[in-house]
Amino acid sequence: MLYHYASFSSLVWTNLSFAVSAFCLGEERVFFSDPLTHHVRSLPQAWTSLALPDPFLVVAAGEAVLRFHDVQQLTQLLKQKQTHGQEGH
Repeated sequence: MLYHYASFSSLVWTNLSFAVSAFCLGEERVFFSDPLTHHVRSLPQAWTSLALPDPFLVVAAGEAVLRFHDVQQLTQLLKQKQTHGQEGH
């Protein structure tokens, strides 16, 4: 199977022959034969097309929980509450 990954290296968007995926170095990693050196290399699975979609992005579906105006109003409310709380001491 062929998979690609994006990173800041010479293998950007390169199709790689997938060898194995395993938990290593504290994360899921993909091991493959480097097409240039033929050495076994690994990289984080999150950098490849094997990565599962981010659950937050899936649930959010491009929508924000609050509008910018709502966040501005919340900020003002919290600042007012903090000011009133300091006056009491």
